Amino acid sequence: MTASRPADHRAVRRGFTLTELLIVILVITILISILVPALGGARESARKVQTTGLLNNVSQASQQFKIDNQGRAPGYFTPAQMGSSQNGGNSIGANPGSMGVMSAMENILLDLSGQGAIWQNATPPDPLEWLPVGPFSDTTADGVINVNPGLIGAGDEAYFTPPNEFYTAQVYGRQFEPNDGQFGHSAASDEDPQLLDLVDSWGAPILAWVADTDRFGSIQVDAQGIPTNFARQNSDQGEALFYWNSNAAFLRPQEFGPELVDMQTVLGTANASDRISLLGVGTMNGAGSNEEETFNRIFAALYGSPAYPDEASIDPASSNIFEEAFPVRPRGELILQSSGPDNIPFAANNNETSRIGRFVSGDAWDQNTLRYGLLFAPRGGARYTNEDTGQLEVRDFVVDGFDDILVTD
Repeated sequence: MTASRPADHRAVRRGFTLTELLIVILVITILISILVPALGGARESARKVQTTGLLNNVSQASQQFKIDNQGRAPGYFTPAQMGSSQNGGNSIGANPGSMGVMSAMENILLDLSGQGAIWQNATPPDPLEWLPVGPFSDTTADGVINVNPGLIGAGDEAYFTPPNEFYTAQVYGRQFEPNDGQFGHSAASDEDPQLLDLVDSWGAPILAWVADTDRFGSIQVDAQGIPTNFARQNSDQGEALFYWNSNAAFLRPQEFGPELVDMQTVLGTANASDRISLLGVGTMNGAGSNEEETFNRIFAALYGSPAYPDEASIDPASSNIFEEAFPVRPRGELILQSSGPDNIPFAANNNETSRIGRFVSGDAWDQNTLRYGLLFAPRGGARYTNEDTGQLEVRDFVVDGFDDILVTD
């Protein structure tokens, strides 16, 4: 009897069929399409949290400084000095190459982080390590001090120590060059000492707006109910809460932040796809003869407190209902601002789908359409009411419509 051959139980190997391979690739592609945006969103959320925390730390340090200094806000130079024509120019259309370039945040850090880095005598110990800093030209002795950038944040007396990852020099050439290449945050070359700048998690400089509480009395309005001193380009024009020149170092250049945003682009003549800031010199320059009115309307709309409107200006019986409403208080005496993910301070463009589309009519920029009153009612409409309660409410288009991060003191 012939013995039977044992069955071969080894598995038979075969490759993937083309169909199976395509299915695997499709599944992987779908997973990637789901996970990548989610990871990107998580990364952006983390950056927002980091930046908000950074701004809160500066704000808390500022509050402690004020407690220790009889209510004085941090900043070696006063808001009026920082807003002077010599720290940003006397005219919006002026040549930026002839102006100082010190920023409000740099000035704040001199008090919060750099008291031990300041040499007030005429000649510093080692001139090669010290930088003449000030909002005034080198011909004004009381407007210039000597600062050792390497000592900022290093002393025990610092209220705030800038984290290394958020404290960096702006690349030379991205900012306009001052007279001798030695003032403010710019320098003659990358190797020369220069003031570093506090940046957000996206790498863009942080703006600081400091109210001029020393000189400012109260908000004044003209016959049309428009505030005339909520903001001015420079402090030489008179008192105001805020001065644009205090941040001219960042709002004039053609290359702002890591995205190299051109702050000189004029919104009314730009392409719809251009990246434009409502605070940039181009926007302000587009105001023409209405420059002062433009400053007040833009700053009142963006930096006015939604909780404190002039009640008469939002009275439905008033002839200037909603259109000319104005704030009686700012959002805070110190406003710290990150440009957010888009790297543009209060981004705008020429089309109606932009973040300011709700208060820009048509496809052309009309300076008269940016109104504080739009917090209370849409253009030509009744006051906003809560859909559930029917009660009157305020809608903060700065918080709702822009990706900028604001922290106020």
